[in-house]
Amino acid sequence: MFSDGTCAVYVDDKIVISVDSKGSSERISGGGPLAPGIAPYLESRGFGLDIEDSELIEESPHEVRVWEDFAAAYFTCAESAGMDYTGMNVSIDLHGNADRDFSDDLKKIIEPYAEERIARIGPGVCDNP
Repeated sequence: MFSDGTCAVYVDDKIVISVDSKGSSERISGGGPLAPGIAPYLESRGFGLDIEDSELIEESPHEVRVWEDFAAAYFTCAESAGMDYTGMNVSIDLHGNADRDFSDDLKKIIEPYAEERIARIGPGVCDNP
C-alpha cells in the first residue's frame, strides 16, 4: 500500500466511499510532503471542506476531525530515514452519500482505520514516535 494515494468504491458509476492517505513533514522540501495537520491536508487534496465545520474528537491522542460525511485523522510519526515523514493524514470520504449524517459511525471507525492503514503502508514510513 502506498503512503500517498486514494482508493474509491463505485456503485452505478457513482463514488460511494473514498479513502485517502498522504504524508506530511515539518521540514520544507522541494515538491515534498505538505505541512502537518488536517487543515493543510484538506487544502492540498482539494476536499472543499471548512475545518470550522468539523467536530474535533478531543479524547483522541491524534488530531481527528469528523463532518457529516467525511472524517480525517492526523498521526504524528517518528522520523524515518526512508520517507522523511513526520506525520500521516488519513481520511474516509462519503460525499457520494450526502443525504445522510454518518458522523457517529465515522467517529467510531476513522481512528482504527487510520492506524491499520498506516501499519499496512510498511515500516519506516510512519513509525510511532
